Amino acid sequence: MNALFVFIGGGAGSVLRYLIGLWIGSAMFPWATLGVNAVGSLAIGLFGGWAVRLGWSETVRLALIVGLCGGFTTFSTFSKESLALMTAGRYGALAAYAVGSVALGVVMVAAGCFIGQGKQEATMENETVYSFTVKGRGGTTLDLATLKGKVLLIVNTATGCGFTPQYEGLEQLYGKYRDRGLEILDFPCDQFGHQAPGSDDEIHQFCALKYNTSFDQLAKIEVNGAGAEPLYQFLKATRPKDDAPEADIVGLRELLAKHGLIGAEAPGDIEWNFTKFLIGRDGKVVKRFHPTTPPEAIAREIEPLLN
Repeated sequence: MNALFVFIGGGAGSVLRYLIGLWIGSAMFPWATLGVNAVGSLAIGLFGGWAVRLGWSETVRLALIVGLCGGFTTFSTFSKESLALMTAGRYGALAAYAVGSVALGVVMVAAGCFIGQGKQEATMENETVYSFTVKGRGGTTLDLATLKGKVLLIVNTATGCGFTPQYEGLEQLYGKYRDRGLEILDFPCDQFGHQAPGSDDEIHQFCALKYNTSFDQLAKIEVNGAGAEPLYQFLKATRPKDDAPEADIVGLRELLAKHGLIGAEAPGDIEWNFTKFLIGRDGKVVKRFHPTTPPEAIAREIEPLLN
């Protein structure tokens, strides 16, 4: 969890303390001050625990946190208690007050993050892909619950990528295993190098004509950042890292950087086009395959799930 949550914990309590102090028209008693500070800090911690779940990009989260931090610090500095102690020249008490407020904030933010992350983990344990509905071409929808009992391969694709020839391997997998229960969910995505610029229908025609695909393409989506498809937020949270040799992961990142391209920006992000998630018959993620992993290599992972 981002360390900045710790610094704004005490400030959150100060905001509530200041506003409630205005409401009741007088300074609050010490025990009430500590209580409101604890509640405010806990709220910030809970937000921190769910920040990744919200799917916000790291840049957006940092901008928001810095803004909140500035606002909270201003309120804290000019709170009634601080001004009263400063006016009375009780600088030692003022320092103790500030340190105590921050210390309580640190403890409660840590507790909030723990609680928030615990709730997220519990939700992830019980949730499956069957909880999601996605958009298909032409405004249709697909309730993934209708695919219960099938083995799924979920792929984010692009038509102008160096990995686009993997469509051929995906079609071979589908042709070999579809009668035994394999379904391929193809999600075009234009987030990586603008390599899927066409409309949903244009992408479908391209795949059908060039690679003779018999599995359908779904509606174009985003897989990273604030606009990430909820299904992909779940997939990334459940399996935040590709099951691939570190050399492959680093190698792709270096290649992208060499060409001025950016793939993953935040922990757990999809690295590039043709990242693949293998889902078992129970709707849970089995493995996450790196873009460099060819579909043919996934066959040995699919076989046991179909038996």
